Amino acid sequence: MPFQDYISQSHTISPTAQGEKYIQMHLEEIADRGRILRDLNFLPEDAQRKIELEIAWEYELSQLPTFYSQVKEIVNRIYPGRK
Repeated sequence: MPFQDYISQSHTISPTAQGEKYIQMHLEEIADRGRILRDLNFLPEDAQRKIELEIAWEYELSQLPTFYSQVKEIVNRIYPGRK
């Protein structure tokens, strides 16, 4: 394939097109961030807000991903007994 063909083709893949593995990767990353923030003695509300802000920043040029709505649930699972 000539170089010009590479330039003219769109190589971006939307998160939804990448499927379940993409979403699972991000859910695991949210849980990892939650555990780190818990270990740093962040309150659950602060950890949730910090993670939501990071995701919003990462996707500021597009719409929020579907896993954004699961942040609270994941953080609550990381912080047992603190809802």
